[in-house]
Amino acid sequence: MVVCRAFSSLEKIVLNCSRLVASSGSVLAMKAALSEGEIAAARKVSPRVKIHELKIPSLKLPRHAVEMQPILKI
Repeated sequence: MVVCRAFSSLEKIVLNCSRLVASSGSVLAMKAALSEGEIAAARKVSPRVKIHELKIPSLKLPRHAVEMQPILKI
């Protein structure tokens, strides 16, 4: 598993991290707000995109943990 604090779009995170992930592994990205377009783009490079909404009492803004399994091996 590769864990990162979101540094780019979900699609780019999967593409940049896929070489670091074992064949049965996944990428876990921490994200704030998510758009439908960003999620759709991630689904093109990942067969499974699971979005976990995080509740952080001290933060009023949305936070998410996004779990993705890459299909492309670079």
